[in-house]
Amino acid sequence: MAASRGYEMIITLPEKMSTEKQEVLRGLGSTVIRTPTEYARDHLYGYIGIAVTLKEKLGERCHMLNQYVNTGNGVSHYAETGQEIWDQTEGKVDVVVIGAGTGGTITGIARRLKELNPNIVIVGVDPPGSVLSIPESLNEQFPGPVGG
Repeated sequence: MAASRGYEMIITLPEKMSTEKQEVLRGLGSTVIRTPTEYARDHLYGYIGIAVTLKEKLGERCHMLNQYVNTGNGVSHYAETGQEIWDQTEGKVDVVVIGAGTGGTITGIARRLKELNPNIVIVGVDPPGSVLSIPESLNEQFPGPVGG
């Protein structure tokens, strides 16, 4: 949206995010700031911490979306994405696998789809090193494909 409206967009991402994501964002005209993965997202040098610092420096010229605390995050996926999945599959969907991310996408979609079919299975996934992996041992690499 920023590119289509001519807005300057600054995106902060941890280094664990893919180079492809970074390049797509840059290709759309965004400035991308990578932060060390070992810092928690809200640490001063984490990706949210850096974004907060930028917002403070840029003042009124800046708007920080912050999907972690934006209640519209899950609501939009409930109202739009969940229904779109249902419509495009004509309700013939038993399992949906969704990246966990901030939690907004998976919770919004899951709420909508569970209303339409309480038996649908929602599976959340996140990459190795995720802060969602508690206990930390869940981040240990498997010697091969899971189950094989």
